Amino acid sequence: MPAATGATRCCRRFRRELLWPPSGRRPIVHRQEFYPVTQRQGPVQSRVTVRGPAWASELLGRLRSDPRFENRLRAVHAWRDIPTASLNTEPARVKEARPSLGFFTSGTTGNPKPVLFSADDWQETTAHRAECLAALGVAAGDHAAVLLPFGPWFSGDNLTDALLSLGASVLPVGLYAPYLPAATRLMEETRVNVLVTTPSVAWLLSELPGQRQVERILLVGEAVPPMLRSALAKRFGASPRALFAASEAVLGFETGMAGVFRWNPDRIHLEVRDADGTVRDSGVGELLLTRRYGLAQPVLRYPLGDRAELLEDASGTRCFRYLGRHGHAFTLAGGVKITRAQIDHFLDTLGMPIHEAMFNLRHCAPRDQLLIELGASRPLPHPEKIRDRFVLSSIEIGDVAHGGLLELHVRVREAPSRAKRRLEITEAPWGL
Repeated sequence: MPAATGATRCCRRFRRELLWPPSGRRPIVHRQEFYPVTQRQGPVQSRVTVRGPAWASELLGRLRSDPRFENRLRAVHAWRDIPTASLNTEPARVKEARPSLGFFTSGTTGNPKPVLFSADDWQETTAHRAECLAALGVAAGDHAAVLLPFGPWFSGDNLTDALLSLGASVLPVGLYAPYLPAATRLMEETRVNVLVTTPSVAWLLSELPGQRQVERILLVGEAVPPMLRSALAKRFGASPRALFAASEAVLGFETGMAGVFRWNPDRIHLEVRDADGTVRDSGVGELLLTRRYGLAQPVLRYPLGDRAELLEDASGTRCFRYLGRHGHAFTLAGGVKITRAQIDHFLDTLGMPIHEAMFNLRHCAPRDQLLIELGASRPLPHPEKIRDRFVLSSIEIGDVAHGGLLELHVRVREAPSRAKRRLEITEAPWGL
């Protein structure tokens, strides 16, 4: 999700059972496996059962003329022959495709990767986002406040450009919780009528005194439970709608059904890959993205690290339902991504072998709740010291923790020595 580029909170107004999966359902477990710290995951071989987009021949023709892809696509005669692949990071050799902007992916498959945009790529991406915003009612003359991360992540920059292209004025607040009271005063003075932020920050704003009502609330970065939707609608006087984007591309906007997003088949193509590696154009699986336009860094059948269900709405329009993250990472409140590389680095800095590590994240109001449980064969530092070291491991984590968006707990225990570290990441999305 969306791309948009965290933290933990205790439930106050919401009943805890409403924020957790219903009775009998467990939180989503992204991945549990045993691996050596230096091991790299190889590509999953896929069986393809789909035809591809209407513009497949146009895209393949352009990529075959690109020196970066001609060898890779030489044996491709039909859409079904294309393997799932990573982003190509080789510099473009064509002047028009030279990158002018760069952002980072969330790093769910191991490490964050740069995503590059040429000037034309960025204009096309901005136009796509503007289409989504216009479909949700944003128009010229609106006054929008954007409370999202700006570079090196994706959403704040892209949404600001898209809003400006529609003729709206923009207050680019950014995302830093201690500044929220001042941001509220600025929003009042500038008569903001469109609020663009994450669900967790919208909840924090709703708790501040003197918050004016708005005409539209547009949410990105996190799933939104029904109880939170109702609370925000009552507080701000507008029903929240959601946008979905990854670092690699804009995907779509929420339809009339909560959590279901409409995508433009003239701009992107979506597929899902199920557990046995079969690629399909409907059903449930890991979301695969192909972007029609993109010169600096074409995106061809790229796994996004999101689980989704591809379906059609009542009018027969193609949509997808977001089901959660899939990978070796998690996202704290406010869209801060904690990657596999960051987790490994944090564990390595503790100074002794960690044989078992569990990161259990619950998204709830007013702050996320993260439990870190570590197992080692030798005594570990006091949990409070480990907690402080995690908070100080990056500026973004520190901002989230000190800004009141994260409640962090650490437990330590004995664990038998093993050659391969056991890592488990559990993330319970908002209301999913």
